[in-house]
Amino acid sequence: MNEVLTFSIQPDWHEIARINDQTQAFLRQTDLPDPAIDTYTMVICELLENSIKYGSEGETIDVKVAISEAEISIQVDNSISRHNRPHLAELDRTLQWIRGVQDPYQAYLERIREISREPLNMARSCLGLVRIAYEGRANIDFILDDNDRLSVSAQAPLNRAPLNRQPEVPQ
Repeated sequence: MNEVLTFSIQPDWHEIARINDQTQAFLRQTDLPDPAIDTYTMVICELLENSIKYGSEGETIDVKVAISEAEISIQVDNSISRHNRPHLAELDRTLQWIRGVQDPYQAYLERIREISREPLNMARSCLGLVRIAYEGRANIDFILDDNDRLSVSAQAPLNRAPLNRQPEVPQ
């Protein structure tokens, strides 16, 4: 099995539902089980939402999904404006923090606890990246090229069993 899906879109929030349907249809053709299809559709949509939120307006977003027997690789590329460059440091800090927590489930719980303590008017959550690490069991990385084109990738092995753990309830 070596399947590849590539597409380009304009940064438009109305595209998310269509892309969600398109990626699910692609993933169904690869014989992945339904829970994996839901998980990787979530990963693609989280990365795509970040690229719309932090990318340059009017610049194309490119997406590539590659599936082999062993892994799935998702890459989303978009241009970054100078206005959004400060978010790169936040992206880097968040990914380093996720990598520093040994269990992605604990990172997910910790981030939810942090969010619950923050004022409601705080617009950022970074929960999507933690969801990708935890639910998608993916390693996330990024690179910025000399033309201010950001590539964010998520790679996950396809042979891992999904977690069935329930969230801990603080006492």
